[in-house]
Amino acid sequence: MGILSRDKFISPISQRYTVSGFDKKQLIVGIGNITEVYAKNRHNLGFMVIDQLAENSGAGWKLKKDLKSELALTSIKKKEVILAKPQTYMNSSGQAVRALMDYYKLTPGNITIIYDEIDLPFGEIRVKVGGGDAGHNGIKSVITQIGEDFKRIRIGVGPKTPAEIDLADFVLQDFTKSEAKKLPDIIKLAIKAL
Repeated sequence: MGILSRDKFISPISQRYTVSGFDKKQLIVGIGNITEVYAKNRHNLGFMVIDQLAENSGAGWKLKKDLKSELALTSIKKKEVILAKPQTYMNSSGQAVRALMDYYKLTPGNITIIYDEIDLPFGEIRVKVGGGDAGHNGIKSVITQIGEDFKRIRIGVGPKTPAEIDLADFVLQDFTKSEAKKLPDIIKLAIKAL
């Protein structure tokens, strides 16, 4: 299992993915759905990664209603990083991302969004800058608010099985037991990509 950047495979051990502009403040957003009902859903993988990142760095969450988010402050490579979990539900994530971008005076290039991707096999991770929404309503909301030029960490939750299940029903299901056992390693790899 490795990280894919655009169409090029990058081994997480032998090479590094460098982010241009990392000398400036960064906003890292995990998107998902609020409330415990959705906590273990496939669609909440972005929240799971950002929660683990905050826990690893000892950062505590604080609700900022005016920014429609829970925030935690930490550092990566001695650079200030704002971790965020929008409190708007998935399909309106862009409202929170826009509020955060304006408040912290950031550009889309200083923003990384972490999210689940149905078009990728379970556990596959791709790092990308820019692009469309691929039918992901949370990303569609972000693009509507700030444009396409943000960094993305896409984590595979596919394929949709059974094939006839409605897409929304699939992503709003909890991970299976066998998938849940693999999640800690997948989350570690996603954090390594950051």
